[in-house]
Amino acid sequence: MGVVDGTSFPLSYLLVSAGKNRPITKILMSWFAELKEHGINNLKLFLTDKDTAQINAAISTWTNAHVQLCLWHVKQAVEQHLSSKKNNSNTI
Repeated sequence: MGVVDGTSFPLSYLLVSAGKNRPITKILMSWFAELKEHGINNLKLFLTDKDTAQINAAISTWTNAHVQLCLWHVKQAVEQHLSSKKNNSNTI
């Protein structure tokens, strides 16, 4: 996402079919390299949903960027964790 005058907008989209033995990190690194080549080279923050391939590709492309988990995904993970703990305690 980019922010201009307080308004956010997507910078780019990438659709990848996932599957076994897909080099997702390499695919993302190539995509990020293209973005960097087209002027997105001074990234300060990279938000992710804790996807390892995204994190590794971002770190290798923008070495000074701070990788941070998206707040929405963090909240969702906490809710799922608490929900699963509650369900597990009922079965004991």
